[in-house]
Order: sequence, then structure tokens, then C-alpha cells
Amino acid sequence: MNNHINHDTLKMFVRTTAVTDYEGSASSGMSSASYQEVLDHLASCEECRSQVSMLSELQERWPEINQQSALSDDQHQLICEYVDGSLSSEQEEQVRSLIDSQPDALKAALYYQGHSDQMQQALAASDDLGERNKTSNIESGSMQTPIIDRLGQIFSFRSPMVYTMALTASIFAAIMILLQLPEIQQDRIMIASYQDNPTIQFSEQNKLPGIGFFSQAGSDSRPFEDITIELIADNMIKISWPEVAGATLYKLRIQVFNQGKKTVLIENSTQANHTSFQLEPEKPDSASDSSHNKRYEWVLYGNTQDDRIFYASGGFVISKVDTEAELW
Repeated sequence: MNNHINHDTLKMFVRTTAVTDYEGSASSGMSSASYQEVLDHLASCEECRSQVSMLSELQERWPEINQQSALSDDQHQLICEYVDGSLSSEQEEQVRSLIDSQPDALKAALYYQGHSDQMQQALAASDDLGERNKTSNIESGSMQTPIIDRLGQIFSFRSPMVYTMALTASIFAAIMILLQLPEIQQDRIMIASYQDNPTIQFSEQNKLPGIGFFSQAGSDSRPFEDITIELIADNMIKISWPEVAGATLYKLRIQVFNQGKKTVLIENSTQANHTSFQLEPEKPDSASDSSHNKRYEWVLYGNTQDDRIFYASGGFVISKVDTEAELW
């Protein structure tokens, strides 16, 4: 039984299961015999069980995620399967284009990523039909896969473009919501990076960029992505960036947002295209002053051998989650 059940039949199966514990409801659109055939097939087909798990999750949470969404049902499912890694290369490219062009698609991708562990747990539960060893592997595998790594994939697919401020705000809000979802808490520090404008600016003016910097004659900009931000030790962050041609010195300023105010945390100078810095130490008596669940901004600037200056900026959000929180 290597043939898979078609998508429409699986959707009907999920709808039927949701309507009743199935005693053969005539209004369900699926006969008792057909329903039993699907059940028999699912007992031996992991791929179809995975599809049913995703469809069930999508149906259960549809009212919640569709309230203010302009996406169709099919688009939601494509995004869900994209996050799960079950699409062809052509379909993945289609979804990446959708995420690039529609804020609703990005929010949906973030939402589904946040629930990917829950989907895997639902799939693992269905594997109790005689496959407990596989269940164990699925559960441990999902625990070892950092949610934020996949989230980083979503952001890395974005083409060089200038986001609107509204979209930037929605990205930041979605990151914060995702980082605080109870079901993804795994006792680790998670980092989500972003750039409002993934470019580097050059100017012939021999001074730091200020008012009028971007309108100066001789200024130009180039794509500047692949910024890597990682935790290398307790409270120690390493940030790396692409080499800037002709750069004589890099200067990196890290600023942290505290209660609506932005303060400089560190300012480093280096000739290498990376540097490390320590986050603010935690204050045990004040959770609000903790270095976790905070938004940071980085500003990279410096000089080139031909007396030009360069400037780029971006940000990241750090959240600490623990295993003590209960799953939904």
C-alpha cells in the first residue's frame, strides 16, 4: 500500500472526524466504508498521517488565524507545509515569494512555526497504533530542533528590499508573540534577528552619518544581509557580518531598549568582520531588568581605504524560555 490518499479525501476525513466520532453521518459527505479505508491506510502510512495532523491543526485553529487574514485556505495550507518542509522546490519558491510580498503570509509562517512542535506531538500520538519507537524518535527530534532556527530560515529567504515601517512593526510583534508561546518553551535562549533595511550605505563624507547623510552627493547603497548573531557562552553574544571591501576598521555599537528608552550597551572597534560582547547581567530582584525578552539594535560603521564611510543597522530579540512552563 504505497499509494497515498489524495489531498481532498484527507480533508474530508478530517472534517468528518471533527463533526462526530463517526457513526456514519450521512451529512459528512463520506461513507462509513471510505472512512474505514482511510483509517486502515493511516495505520501504515506515516506521510498521510502527517498530512492529517497538519490538516487537523489547521482546521482547529482556523477561526483564530483567519480573523484578519487576506490569505486563502490553500495559501494557509501551503505555508503550513512549507514550515513542515514537505513541499517540492517549485512550491517552496512559490511560498517564499508569497511571504516576501504579503505581511499576512509572514505572520502565518511565524504562527505555524510556533505550533510545529504541537503538530509533531499530535503526529507522535497517532503513532501509538503499534509504532511506539517511532513516537519516541519523533518527540525527541522535535525537542532538539530549535524553533528559532526555522524562523531564521524564513527571514533568510527574504529578498533585498526596504521594509515599510508598518511591516517592520508587524515582524517585531510576531517575533515577540512567537517567543512567548508556552508550547515552544525548551529551557534555552532564543535569538531572532531582523533588518528594516538590509543594505549598507556608503558616503564620501568623512564623518559619521547624521542628518542629510543619505542625501549627500556620492552616496550609494548595496545589499547587506547574512548577519549572524549567536550565543557562544552564558550571556555572551557573537555577531558576524559580510566583509566590506576596502574596510580599514569596523565599529559596532550595540544599543538596548529599556522601558521605551534606547541606551548604548557596548561599542567595539575591530579589523575582523565579527566581534563578541556580553549582555547586561541579570538582576535577580527585577525580572524586568533581565537581559532576556529584550530588543537590541546594532549599528555597524567604519572607513574604507578610499576615505569613504559605510553604515548599516539592524536588530535582534533575545528571549529566555524554560522547561517548567506547561504546554497548552
